[in-house]
Amino acid sequence: MKDNIKCTIIQDILPLYADDVVSGDTKELVQQHLKQCEKCRAEFDSMTKAIYLPKETSKTMFKGLQKKWRKKKLIISLLSIFGAFIILSGLFYGLFIHQIAIEVTEISLEIEEYDNNQLVSFYTGRDAVVSVKATHPLEVNVNGVNEQVIFIYYAESLGYKYINRNQQLYKAPFQLTESEKADAVYYAEFDINQISSGEDTWEEVAKRGKLIWERRHEKE
Repeated sequence: MKDNIKCTIIQDILPLYADDVVSGDTKELVQQHLKQCEKCRAEFDSMTKAIYLPKETSKTMFKGLQKKWRKKKLIISLLSIFGAFIILSGLFYGLFIHQIAIEVTEISLEIEEYDNNQLVSFYTGRDAVVSVKATHPLEVNVNGVNEQVIFIYYAESLGYKYINRNQQLYKAPFQLTESEKADAVYYAEFDINQISSGEDTWEEVAKRGKLIWERRHEKE
């Protein structure tokens, strides 16, 4: 009975002994008991194995965590760079690539006819990056009369519009395709995709457009 009580007491002390927080006398008492008691020694061995973490394992785990964190940081950095690239690309496209139609009231546009019945459009406006959108003659019903109509409009990038807004005006010619067949020229914005899909028609484009040249008037 005396030994059982002693083992019970020693096993209660073992956690403190393992953490080295017992007095010198108690430590000596436990050590002597462990030398003689196989049961308590086995208990102590299992306890120390459960709390023991080899240094090499700890280093390996830390290196593994560092490697994962570096990899995560790299992925985050790449995603941030990609996101910034998309935003800047969209901004650049919106300012300098994508073009918007110039209102006819903002420019001076003249259509001149030459001896071979060819028509040339002369644009006078801001010294900006300007593109010309024009069709070949199309048969369109205008006010109940079928005519061969050319549609034209000028466009510019939003960024260049403000960069060049105070610069000197200039005049530039543009020869219209197969213009000798045309009866009229309308200034109107149009979208070929909407025309093809049926969302818009050339008749509607003519209605909202502005007549800037008509051959019948020239003949009169």
